[in-house]
Amino acid sequence: MINQEKLVTYLQAKQIQIPKPSKKAERACRERVDNLTKPIYSLAQLEVIAVRLAGLLHTPKPNHLSMGGVLFMGEKEVPALATKAVLQALQATYQTCLITKEQEEELSWEDAYELGKAEAIKAKKAGLQIVALGANRIDRESKAFIVMTAFVLELVALGLPVVFDTLLTGQAVEIATRAYPDLKAYAFASIGETAKQKKAQAEQMKTLGLMPYLFYDIDRGQGLGAALGLSLIDASLHMLNDMKTFGEASVTVAEDGPGNGRQDGR
Repeated sequence: MINQEKLVTYLQAKQIQIPKPSKKAERACRERVDNLTKPIYSLAQLEVIAVRLAGLLHTPKPNHLSMGGVLFMGEKEVPALATKAVLQALQATYQTCLITKEQEEELSWEDAYELGKAEAIKAKKAGLQIVALGANRIDRESKAFIVMTAFVLELVALGLPVVFDTLLTGQAVEIATRAYPDLKAYAFASIGETAKQKKAQAEQMKTLGLMPYLFYDIDRGQGLGAALGLSLIDASLHMLNDMKTFGEASVTVAEDGPGNGRQDGR
C-alpha cells in the first residue's frame, strides 16, 4: 500500500525545477485573442486555453503542436481502439507503458520513479509538446501509480503540458501538484466519470484549482477523455492562428460594449 503523504515527501526530495510560464507571451496572446474578429471573450475556454499554452510554450502564437497520448497499463495490454482513433484524427502519436504485477513486485520506489522518468524523456525525445495521459488497470495503491506520478512530474519538468481525464490520472496530477504547486499551471482537465465518481472528481478539481474544459459521459478510461481533450487544445490553436484580427481583416472595431477600448484594430 502506498502512503500518499510519504509519496509527496519522496517527490519533494527530488528537488525538481518546474519551468515558469512566460507572462510576456501570455499578455501578447491575450491581446491577439481579444482582437480576433468576434465578440470579445465569446469563445470562453478556448481563449483561456490558448493564452495558457502561449505562456507555457513561451511563444505568443503557438501553432501546430506535436501531440501524443501515453497510456499506462497494468496486468496486460488493452486495445484502446477509441483512444487510438481520436489520436490518429489529430495526427497525434500513441505510446504505452505496461507494468505487470510481476514487474511491480521487483520494483523499489526509486525503480518506479526512474521508469516514469524514462517514459517522460521518451515522450520529449519523440518531439511531443503536449501529452494526453491515460491509465488502464492501474491501482492507486500500486507502484505503477508511482510510475505514472513520476511521469507527470518529469514531463512537466521538461516543459510539457499534460491533459488528464479520469479520477485516477487526476490523482497522479494531484500528488505531483502537492509536491510542487507550480505544476498546476501545466495541467489541463478533460473529465468524465460514472455518477458515483463525479462528486469525487468535482472535489479533485476544487483541490487542484482547475476548471475542466470538457465534460463527457463515457466510462471507458484508457486515455479516451484526455485524447478528446487534445481536440479542444487543437481547436484553440485553430482559433488563435486561423482567425484574423480586426486589423488583419480591415474590420471596424467595437465603439461600445465590452470590446470598446480593448479591441483596438491591431
